[in-house]
Amino acid sequence: MKTMNCAGAGSFFLLTGLSGSGKSTLGRLLVEHLNKYGVRAASLIDGDMARNFFEHDLSFTPEDREQMTKRMAFGAKTLVDSNIDVVMANIAGSRNTRDFLRENFPDYIEIFMDVDAETLIEKDVKGIYKKHLASERPMIVGVDIEYESPTAPDVRVFPYKESPEQSLERIVK
Repeated sequence: MKTMNCAGAGSFFLLTGLSGSGKSTLGRLLVEHLNKYGVRAASLIDGDMARNFFEHDLSFTPEDREQMTKRMAFGAKTLVDSNIDVVMANIAGSRNTRDFLRENFPDYIEIFMDVDAETLIEKDVKGIYKKHLASERPMIVGVDIEYESPTAPDVRVFPYKESPEQSLERIVK
């Protein structure tokens, strides 16, 4: 089991999973926990916030999604190198993307939000699935864009089967 790095640089936590799986919610809880009990400051870098910051200049194609993840990773790397823990909430839907992150963050902790697309379509918390499924080419990861599930995440949580607080407890343990 991995433990957090206590000296030098911050730790990098990736919350990966399909849209609507609760990455942002759990990310906020994890950052709050780290700021209260951790060894250094922690910050959240969220996919939706990043898209808004860049004024939605990238589309939702797999290539543009990877580009957005790399933008977010650059910001995360700057913070990690400044001895700040970073929680990044991002779909990171391909193994190549997650391998890139793993290679660039020595203290990389992968947290997989393990919930199937059918459940997320049914719950559709943000209305994303309804909106995009109505179009000819939805470009939704897990629907018409493949999501390559992590094969060996450091932590696996189960949205809609456990509360965000229970997921946080699983991460902390």
